Amino acid sequence: MPEPDFDFYKDAVNSAYRLHDLLLGRLLQLAGPNTTIILVSDHGFHSDLLRPRATPRIPVGPAIWHRPLGILCARGAGLKRDERIYGTSLLDIAPTILTLFGLPVGQDMEGRVLVEAFEQPPPLEFIPSWEEVPGNSGMHAGETELPPEESAALLEQFIALGYIDRPDQNRERAAAACLLEQNWNLSRVYLETARYAEALELLEQVHAEAPDRSDITFLLARCQARLGLLDEAEQTMVPMLEEFGEVPFALLVRGNIAFDRGHYSESPKLLLQAEKAEPRLPDLHVAIGNTHLRCVRYGDAERAFERALEIDPHSAQARLGLAFALLRQRRYDEAAGAAILAVGLQHHLPMAHFYLGCALVRLQLFDRAIQAFEMAVNQRGPLYLGHRWLARLYKNRDDEERAAYHLAEALKNLDQRKEIAARVRFANKRRPGKKCAQTPRYPQKRKRSSRGLLQLCQDFPALALRS
Repeated sequence: MPEPDFDFYKDAVNSAYRLHDLLLGRLLQLAGPNTTIILVSDHGFHSDLLRPRATPRIPVGPAIWHRPLGILCARGAGLKRDERIYGTSLLDIAPTILTLFGLPVGQDMEGRVLVEAFEQPPPLEFIPSWEEVPGNSGMHAGETELPPEESAALLEQFIALGYIDRPDQNRERAAAACLLEQNWNLSRVYLETARYAEALELLEQVHAEAPDRSDITFLLARCQARLGLLDEAEQTMVPMLEEFGEVPFALLVRGNIAFDRGHYSESPKLLLQAEKAEPRLPDLHVAIGNTHLRCVRYGDAERAFERALEIDPHSAQARLGLAFALLRQRRYDEAAGAAILAVGLQHHLPMAHFYLGCALVRLQLFDRAIQAFEMAVNQRGPLYLGHRWLARLYKNRDDEERAAYHLAEALKNLDQRKEIAARVRFANKRRPGKKCAQTPRYPQKRKRSSRGLLQLCQDFPALALRS
């Protein structure tokens, strides 16, 4: 930037912050000292090394500027002063406000009451759901509609902010674009809930309609790989790889495909190329670290996660990966510390709670391990292993009832996993002419470390837990 332009504009953003701070100060003054104030944002914005170089031309492109961590501040009677609260989310606000008003929390609410914000733990009451409670909930009635001029103004605001493109004036094309986005979002839900066959059907459909969308292409290849359709995954990525060339994420994809095909010497070389090509992206280093974990290269994985944290110390995913890499290297104190930092940054991170529980078992802190495993299964983490650990821990404490409950839950989850695997095999068989790869075999030189989370459970002998 030319020096005169810098001198002219350098304080523009800071001045905007100061203006908003003044406005906030006036609002607090008007609210008065007896009003409970909660200030929350759903995300922050990247800056410095994390600042994006460009905005992708896809519907969710502007989200690349969003930093996952937002801000939460609260002030009021009965609330702590000068304290920090970790691992909160937008979903926690409604349950906390209900508790502030002395009202019960809906059991169907995904958030939690921020009890650590209160000077004294508040009494908690629950009801099945507020959806079934009669009376005015403050929501608009079903027939309520915005006046056309307000609706048009709101649409223009979203367009100006860059959140959406201007809708196509052709109603049919606009409706088709809307349907594509609906199917795209539904396919992501299917993929994240392990319903790979359903996700594949939708992803193939939306990819055929928008073959130039890189986000759809990457997710389709990921889904195909999860189903063992490696030839299809590679074919899906070919046009994108040809277009991108040797860019870091393309090298990363090629490294993953090489690993799935059993080319264990080629995969690390591609990952190293990706790392050298773009040293400033923390998400890339997290992805590289996760691939090193799959390759049973825990030292390399640790270095990749550490590099990600040098760039972005607030990356919960990097802390999560580091916790697992340290756990596999039997550095249990450090693994517990990394897991605690991960859940401090993002409380709803079930695998971090699970890794913490595993480290605490090794450190013989069994009561705290129970708390970590309970949190993991409550957040729908690794249910089979989490319930198995809890069954063993409760059995060691002679709590036969809780031990029996968790053992039953573990077996139930095991049956669900078998059912999912059967559906995947059935879906693959129904695809004539498609070559389905076998489940990838892992490097043989470290057999004890190559059997994933199931081996993780077996690696930790019962110690004092044996009944």
